[in-house]
Amino acid sequence: MSETGAARLQNRIPGLLVLAVAVLSAWNLWAIWSSDVYARGGAIFMLLWLVPLVYVVIKESRSTRESSDFFLLVLSLLGCLIGWVGSLNVAKHVGLALAFGGLARPHLFKYAWLLGAFAWLPATGWLAHATPVNGWPLRTVLLVLSLGISWPWWRRGRA
Repeated sequence: MSETGAARLQNRIPGLLVLAVAVLSAWNLWAIWSSDVYARGGAIFMLLWLVPLVYVVIKESRSTRESSDFFLLVLSLLGCLIGWVGSLNVAKHVGLALAFGGLARPHLFKYAWLLGAFAWLPATGWLAHATPVNGWPLRTVLLVLSLGISWPWWRRGRA
């Protein structure tokens, strides 16, 4: 492995470790999406929400600069810890969203993208269950708005 390849990998290790912890803490997310009537469709929203992040992370991987958001990674670990201690799934799920956001460099519009995580959180489905079609229109608008507002972040990819 070249020196720059090793530096790129070394810059990614903290973010990937925090993401692994967050994924392990939110292990029940798939079960919730598949069994809870109000949370159904969350996986689709999450996959759509992750598309810009994948694009940005691929663009940023060409750089040897610091490639993670330390602040979001710390908040992610804090959310996971609160979720474990208090048995709060919502804290674990928010910790997972923050871990995903922590994989990319800090950028103002990335935080607008991060708000789109509310589209796939099971808690949002439960809160919006009184709206038509169990909150699907509300969750869709939330996701589209977050992706639209964050366009300057993921369009360029900050390479």
